[in-house]
Amino acid sequence: MNSCIKKVKKVLFVVAHQDDEVFIVSRIAKHLREGDQAFVLWTAASYQKGAEFKEIRIQESKTLMKKLEISEDKFYFLMYPDGGTHHFIHKIVAELGQKIQEIWPDIVYIPAYEGGHIDHDTAHYCAVQAIRQFNPDVEVYEFPEYSGYATPMGLLPLRMRCYPKTLNTLCRKLSKDEYGFVLDCWKIFESQYFPLKLYIDLSVANYRTFGIEYIRPLVHYNYLEIPPTQKVAYERYLDVKFSDFRQAVEHYADQ
Repeated sequence: MNSCIKKVKKVLFVVAHQDDEVFIVSRIAKHLREGDQAFVLWTAASYQKGAEFKEIRIQESKTLMKKLEISEDKFYFLMYPDGGTHHFIHKIVAELGQKIQEIWPDIVYIPAYEGGHIDHDTAHYCAVQAIRQFNPDVEVYEFPEYSGYATPMGLLPLRMRCYPKTLNTLCRKLSKDEYGFVLDCWKIFESQYFPLKLYIDLSVANYRTFGIEYIRPLVHYNYLEIPPTQKVAYERYLDVKFSDFRQAVEHYADQ
């Protein structure tokens, strides 16, 4: 009889910024429906527009957590500066490691290493390092925010990245109810209304932007080399270069 009882899994979702969790919210909701425990951790906070804007974005994520019925003891804000988390790899790895030891998750989801935003790549790298040190046997998946790993339908309609075709990418088309739920989640983030409205409008028209859930098992990367992409997007819209990320990784590895 006991063998038929489903084991409740502890699932940790690591993201960079407040709103990044919506790119994987369909998976968060799926685990919750299945009776698992979900934990969410953000590595960055937006300081550039002042303390009030930072608090608005944090409150938006808290509103989403309430919508998902995730209690406050299961989500964590590390608060490292938006656009500069690569300067704090040692501290982020240590804090992530502490949380991993506290939670001892069965599954961890992390942002893909895809050259979209330096904070996303840093969150990915820090999570990988913390997992290797503190729970190397945990099941790890990465999820994209800038591409669909060259699967039939890209995550964003602009297809900013061009990945080589890869094996083991899991694509799940959301049900109508799941799809509506994801769009409702996006609408919580009014501080990001301008860029997200375009994506939401396009998504409603063709069920493509947020209607497909992409994950894949973590693969091995050489973090001293650029992600498998033609161009590093953040070099175009942030005042940082891939060489900044590489230097931060080298500094961490040397310690």
